[in-house]
Amino acid sequence: MRSYPKWARIVENVWIVCSEEKLVDIREKASNAIKGNGIVMVMDISGDAWGTYAVSKEVTDWMKTNI
Repeated sequence: MRSYPKWARIVENVWIVCSEEKLVDIREKASNAIKGNGIVMVMDISGDAWGTYAVSKEVTDWMKTNI
């Protein structure tokens, strides 16, 4: 996930990336990276369609700037 120009690590296994790539392509990269040792879910959270609770201010500030 760190290979994307804009990314944030919300908690240990939850990442946000900003990309023009198709969701299916991001999903494939993520699933290949974990080599079958986990679960991958990819979603579009662009615009104002997100909210948080107990997420660090640093991350929510990043989200406000980048999403």
